[in-house]
Amino acid sequence: MKKSDHIAAILQRLPELPGIYKHFDKEEKLIYVGKAKNLKKILVISIKINMRTVKLACSFLKL
Repeated sequence: MKKSDHIAAILQRLPELPGIYKHFDKEEKLIYVGKAKNLKKILVISIKINMRTVKLACSFLKL
């Protein structure tokens, strides 16, 4: 199973419930606490942003 398939399977099982989420820096220091009406949606958006960042960095390094 590819990593992307594994992540997709996890996302499908997540409930669409309200709650809080936390962002940490590289040293695992808490830098942000947010609240969401739908935590699943926030997680999906976060993963998409991270994937775009990785793709952009890879294309930059190829130049």
